[in-house]
Amino acid sequence: MSIGVLRYRFIYVARNMELDEHAGRPIWYIFNTKSREAIGRIIYYPPWRQFVATFSEESVWSTGCLDDVAKAIGHITKNWNKAEADNGEGD
Repeated sequence: MSIGVLRYRFIYVARNMELDEHAGRPIWYIFNTKSREAIGRIIYYPPWRQFVATFSEESVWSTGCLDDVAKAIGHITKNWNKAEADNGEGD
């Protein structure tokens, strides 16, 4: 799966295409659309068997930002599961 950048109203999410992984799955970085500052990550969390968001300690989140994060996690999960089904593994 090659996502590149996912753009939303308040955030955008980008994957580092180098070997940047957590629990054997890629890491996506969450950036503020206006400041372009990195404000969190989307990672795979093995105890819950799903992708989750972790946020920078000093970041502040509105419901709109959190909705964008939920959409991004949904998109990543859907494409990861599709890639696993199509290829026997995710990208």
